[in-house]
Parts: sequence; structure tokens; C-alpha cells
Amino acid sequence: MIDLDKLRAVIAYDPDTGHLTWTRNAPAKVAGRQAGCLTNCGYRYVQVNKVGYYAHRLAFILMTGREPPEMVDHINLNRDDNRWSNLRLCSGSENQQNIQKARLSNKSSGVLGVYWSKTKKKWRSQIRIDGRIRHLGYFDSIDESHIAYVNAKREHHKFGVL
Repeated sequence: MIDLDKLRAVIAYDPDTGHLTWTRNAPAKVAGRQAGCLTNCGYRYVQVNKVGYYAHRLAFILMTGREPPEMVDHINLNRDDNRWSNLRLCSGSENQQNIQKARLSNKSSGVLGVYWSKTKKKWRSQIRIDGRIRHLGYFDSIDESHIAYVNAKREHHKFGVL
């Protein structure tokens, strides 16, 4: 674990903006600037004492004084929005509930939770609940199938945003 006193000495966190800023104790060339840079995935990444951390995890440490026990989720799905009100603890499966786009492997519909059934010649809707896939039915249109998925997501995925 990172030493909390050393972290607070070099980085300040503003919970209202979500910005991590280098303090006067940081090297002169960075003091006063926003800490970190954006990764290809959109997360802010900060190096402290040659060790890399995601900004949302540092925000949690700075606010609570401890490392997060599991994952820290961005409620609004913006990976660079590290405001304290936008962060919440979650498990891995809860974090997966925030997926908003179909996986690239779902080329049949491009819609989350909707797949073409070659055997039935209909659109199939499904959702994962507690690690198991639950079949929601077969539908004549993508829209009907997607509505079934959205309704199930609202009922079962409390961490999901739709």
C-alpha cells in the first residue's frame, strides 16, 4: 500500500472537481498542475514515486485513508470523472453491469443483450444475472428484443445505468 502521508504530501484531491493536483512538495516542474495523464482507455493514470496508480483509486485512498477493497466504479461511465460523488465501491460483477455497448463479438445485432438466432430465425434476448445467462425470449424485431433486455437490466442490474 502507498504511504498515505507521502501521498498527501505530493498530491491534493478536490472531491468536487475530481482533480488530483501536484502540491508544492512535488517536483517544481509539476507543482500546481493536474496530476497524471489519460490512458488509451480513458482512465487518468498517475505515477507517484515511480509506481503507477489509477486516479479513481488514489481519490478513494485520499478520501478514506485506505485502499479500496475491490473495484471503484464511475457511476456516469466517464472514466476521467473522478469526482467523489461519481465514485462508488463495487464488486467485479457489479462493475460489469455498467456495460453500455455490445461487445465487438456481437456482430449479429450490435445491440447489448440481443442476438440473432439462426435456428429460430428470430432475435434472442438474454442477460447475465449472478454469473448465469438468463434467456429472455425470442422476438420478431431487434427493438422488441432490446426492450426486453432493458427491462430485465433495470430490474436486476442495480449498478447499471440505462
